Order: sequence, then C-alpha cells, then structure tokens
Amino acid sequence: MAVCDVCVHLSDIMTPQSFSSLVTTLIKYLVYEKQLIPYPYDRLKLYVKKYNELNLEKNQCDQKIKYRLASDKYFKKVSEAINSLETVFQVIIIHFIYLFQIFYGTIT
Repeated sequence: MAVCDVCVHLSDIMTPQSFSSLVTTLIKYLVYEKQLIPYPYDRLKLYVKKYNELNLEKNQCDQKIKYRLASDKYFKKVSEAINSLETVFQVIIIHFIYLFQIFYGTIT
C-alpha cells in the first residue's frame, strides 16, 4: 500500500466544522477517484434524491417493470452507499467537535 503525505497550507483559523468539511471533501474526492462510486458524490446524491421523488409519483406502466426492477436494485446499492457515507461524515463532524472541546478544555 502506498503512503502519501499531503501538505495543506491554511491562511485562516481552522474550526471543527472547517476541519470536518476538509476531511469530508477529501473523502468524497477519493471515493469517486478510486471508482467506488460511479459519479461524483454530490451528483450521485442528487440522482438518489430525484429517484426517490420519481418513485413517489408512482406513475409507472406494466411495460417498464423489467427496467424498474433493475433500476430498483441499482438504486438500493447506490442509496446504501450514500447513507453509509453520510453516516461517516456525521461521525467525522462529531469527532472533530469533541476533539476541539477536549483540546480547549471545555470537556474534562
């Protein structure tokens, strides 16, 4: 496994929210770049949202059942990936806030 050092020069004070935003943006990029998801994260999340909205309309005919079953299977996998990443991002935010509180003494 290759190791890569990343040097980031920051011109502003980093808060827990900005640290978590930096880390989540990096994860989104890496997940797409390593082809773990088929589209960039934000676009994929938008597709999942639109798919949910279309399914709410329930305006489907019997001729499209085979296509719908295949797309439902694909949607389920993509939706699970998005939900998993969202959970990871929430944990990252909570973790950075917790570390910030420990570092600055608001939690003992």
